[in-house]
Amino acid sequence: MTCINDYYSYFQSPFSDYLGLFGHSQHVHRCRELELNVLDCTDVFGRKGLKKQCATHYEDFLECLYSKKQNARVAAMQQERLRQFYSGDRTKKNLYAESPKLDGYNKTYVESID
Repeated sequence: MTCINDYYSYFQSPFSDYLGLFGHSQHVHRCRELELNVLDCTDVFGRKGLKKQCATHYEDFLECLYSKKQNARVAAMQQERLRQFYSGDRTKKNLYAESPKLDGYNKTYVESID
């Protein structure tokens, strides 16, 4: 398989093969399938095709690993909530949603399963 790491060594040796075991993300369970998709795409197009033909797969894989878009979305929601608080749209009491009761469950959810 083709390596997707930017620090890929063109020199093959037993030492580089051993260190190649640490260059994958199969230990991140939610990203395994995405990494395999990227590797399949680079097998077809090579490392040079990683930025062009495999760009969507690679971006999805990086988002799964680092969650940059997800974290930016959460930060934007927090900023909007604070903006509403400072402008007076929200009070301190309703700044966040009320947490559920301890050991509580939602009856409508349980009824919808049956």
